[in-house]
Amino acid sequence: MKINFRHLLIMAVLAFLMAGFLHFQSPNIPDRDSLFYIREAWLLRTNSLFNTQFPWTYFSSIRLLGSDLWYGGNFLLIPFTYFDNLFLGIKLAGTIITALLLIGFFWITQRHNMELKFLWPFLMLFAVPNALLQFLMMRPQTLSFLFSLLLFSLLALGNWWSVFLVSAGLVFFHLNFFWIVILITGIFVLFYLIRYLTVTFYLGDKNILKNEKFDWIKILAVTAGGAAGWLLRPHPISAAKLLYIQVIKLLVEKQSKLPLAFGTEWLPYNWRDLFNASFLFFLVWAAAIIFFAWALYKHHSLILKFPFEKSFLLWGSLITSSVFFFLTVLIARKSLLSWVTFGTLFIACLYNYVIPGKSYKNNIAAILFIIFLCMFSYSSYRNSIDMANSIPPDAHREAAFWLKENSQPGDIVFNTHWDNFSILFFWNQKNYYIGGLDPIFQYDYSPRLYWEYYFLSKDITDEFTCGDLDCSPEWRKETYMALTDDFNAKYVFIEQKRNPVFYSFLEQDPRFEKKFSSANNRETVFLIKR
Repeated sequence: MKINFRHLLIMAVLAFLMAGFLHFQSPNIPDRDSLFYIREAWLLRTNSLFNTQFPWTYFSSIRLLGSDLWYGGNFLLIPFTYFDNLFLGIKLAGTIITALLLIGFFWITQRHNMELKFLWPFLMLFAVPNALLQFLMMRPQTLSFLFSLLLFSLLALGNWWSVFLVSAGLVFFHLNFFWIVILITGIFVLFYLIRYLTVTFYLGDKNILKNEKFDWIKILAVTAGGAAGWLLRPHPISAAKLLYIQVIKLLVEKQSKLPLAFGTEWLPYNWRDLFNASFLFFLVWAAAIIFFAWALYKHHSLILKFPFEKSFLLWGSLITSSVFFFLTVLIARKSLLSWVTFGTLFIACLYNYVIPGKSYKNNIAAILFIIFLCMFSYSSYRNSIDMANSIPPDAHREAAFWLKENSQPGDIVFNTHWDNFSILFFWNQKNYYIGGLDPIFQYDYSPRLYWEYYFLSKDITDEFTCGDLDCSPEWRKETYMALTDDFNAKYVFIEQKRNPVFYSFLEQDPRFEKKFSSANNRETVFLIKR
């Protein structure tokens, strides 16, 4: 392994230029969660590094458990909270995170002596328009993809302490991704077992394995690293309980077919939508799998005799990308980014380790470059549209400022949609809100209160709401009484376009007084009279 630092420097310059252009091409923010993360980092800096109490999602398990699933990522963002303009902090942090992902992918291809190493990181970035927008979101999951790739590479070729550090970083920065550590480690163990059985009994040549021993130290290191990443945060037990709610309980409730208001990232793609969103990358990835199957059929003895490093990278990236592909279409579309990341690594491994002959490789490289130009053009075009339609810098600001200036500390605001929370919280930490971040935390706190919230949020009812999905008479409750008695709310924040039925009810009922309204009644704050 020899690192060309000149090439690494060139890649760093290209990565930062590209990431900077993509992040600063629009003043808008790709996602709402970025506003939550930067404000939470600001609170860690201004209050206490170890205070993870979170009363702002009042009717949520997050408030009860008082821990932070995203503590590591928020901790990392603290330097970017020193800017007076936190939007600038978001842009700069996002630029650095995206650039590091590109540099990390390049470093991996370089340390494994791959050709076309300048192509693969950018092919990953522009492979799928939907993935590009998510790669630009200032979320800890982008770091998770970087650490996942690094862990994969270090298991193939690395020492135990580097495996430990990367595993710890992966879990610390984003606890939700702990299972990726388990997945990659499981694939590593399974691969070694299959490799041993194949070489020993199918090829009958143990000499291939004479310098290979199962590295138990790495398994212990990755396990210890994951545990360290979990424990190196305030209130790790409470964090584990939140993790159980957002991952395990959420998946269980999804299978129950209850109409819970999950974020779209937790919903699967159907085959048609996935193909429409990623047709070029899907075709390249599928073609790579077909070619590999053919090559394995024709030259199985040669491929099975690959040294451990190449063999694990090739087979491991194939298995991992396939797992994430099926997770994308069966479980949650948020797995799309992992499929693209490891799918690109598989394509790179196939090109470098399996495709024979220089002239043949040159032809494939030319085709890949043309495909990349198509991906780059289409993804850039789509991304410019997506960024123009994303979160503007002044979203909910006027309404949040009015609440901040005209309410008492701790007054509860009934935000009619859970996804309003991140923006309102960014501008106004004086008030508390019904919930946010993920509806599963509200449902876990109280199913009855969740359904009362759900019927109003979805504009199903107006004068009354229901504490159960069947909305039978015994579960019905007058809306005003639910807002005052059950939620103890003083204000209602509502967008007329998203809730025309509920808005009309509030406007006509004298027990509610319109206190603030933006242009065209886009955002309105109602006072609940007592």
